[in-house]
Amino acid sequence: SSIPREDKNIFNIDKRYKDLLMSIRTISYTWKDDDDGKIHVGVSAQQTEKALIASGFNPDTFGALYHDFWDKPNDDGRTDRYSVNYDEIAMLMLPVVQDHETRLCNIEMDNESYRTVIDELIDENTRLKKRVEQLENKLTA
Repeated sequence: SSIPREDKNIFNIDKRYKDLLMSIRTISYTWKDDDDGKIHVGVSAQQTEKALIASGFNPDTFGALYHDFWDKPNDDGRTDRYSVNYDEIAMLMLPVVQDHETRLCNIEMDNESYRTVIDELIDENTRLKKRVEQLENKLTA
């Protein structure tokens, strides 16, 4: 819900979340049981689990990753399954995009300032070249 009356433990996103986002590897894959051969794009749940741990998060309490266990094996003999909540993974991008936009705007403002200084230096250089030429002409005259 992400509203204070229904949520608790509300914190700002810190650097660990950006580190997590940057360490999650996007992959392409096809389904084993699907004969149409369509290529899908996503993340590896097991790799995401490792990225969570490396970024200082507990995978068991992070809503973007689920690791379910069953009492009895399923048809292919597995007793567990990983899944990823892509909405939560996508939300990791928002503060990173916001930070990048802020940094880009600052760089653009700096570039404008630099452009002004460069233009002034070009004008000054042109004036100085003319003065040097005039002085050289006086010396050779």
